[in-house]
Amino acid sequence: MPTLLLSAAIRWKQGFTPALFYLLGYGSVLLSFVVLVLRAAGVVQPGESTAYLFPLAVAAEAILFSFALAYRIQILKQEKADAILQADREKTARLAPAQASAADLQRSVELRTAELAGTNERLRQREQELQHTALHDPLTELPNRRCLVERCEAALANAKRHNQAVALLLIDLDHFKPINDRYGHDAGDQMLRAIAQRLLAELAQPVLYGAEPLTVTISIGVALYPQHARQFSGLYKAADEVLYKVKARGRSGSSICGEDGELSSSARLQLDVLKVPSGL
Repeated sequence: MPTLLLSAAIRWKQGFTPALFYLLGYGSVLLSFVVLVLRAAGVVQPGESTAYLFPLAVAAEAILFSFALAYRIQILKQEKADAILQADREKTARLAPAQASAADLQRSVELRTAELAGTNERLRQREQELQHTALHDPLTELPNRRCLVERCEAALANAKRHNQAVALLLIDLDHFKPINDRYGHDAGDQMLRAIAQRLLAELAQPVLYGAEPLTVTISIGVALYPQHARQFSGLYKAADEVLYKVKARGRSGSSICGEDGELSSSARLQLDVLKVPSGL
């Protein structure tokens, strides 16, 4: 209660009129409470003048608080009215030049429309760049593994709907690791970029790293849908296994899953149903 009295007194001194009503209300309750305590202690003799002092103080507090609330509401209404009036004035001031010159307003609208169109175009281009970045390797600019998964899953879903077959071919560079080991990753990166630009037609031609000719071959593993798997993870695993069998035979070749009898179609489909991890 003393804290409330102090706060009300400070706000009243600051010019907040409703604080006076709170000060009088809190003061009357505090005074009546002190009298009750003194009466209970025998300092003040009981009498009619003190018997109803506390209830009267509480009632006075409620009335004073009502006055304070009403005053505060009136202040807020006035502040709202002043704000609306100020907003109307500012709006009128802003619209006056436009109303004075319809041509200027039209030019402003056209300029803003052009700016928005340019912003939308830049956003569209940025979205395309982000989409391209998310689905392509930054070194070779070829589609990355995420793109592979999305395209394969879409192709498998389409093949399932139309009862068609799909082949997944995994292509791996043979003898690529020795280039990185001997000449460093810069040489390997140059090799990857060059292969990406002339992946099939120029693969037989050497790539020059300074004065050194660098050559690689490719190994290809092929798996078919739905013969070898009905989901991408199983199809990828099948193609990956046959790819490394090609590399084990000496590289620079291709093989289709099952042509060497490594797994039957039923065994492959059983692994697919069990959702064997693909290593992606």
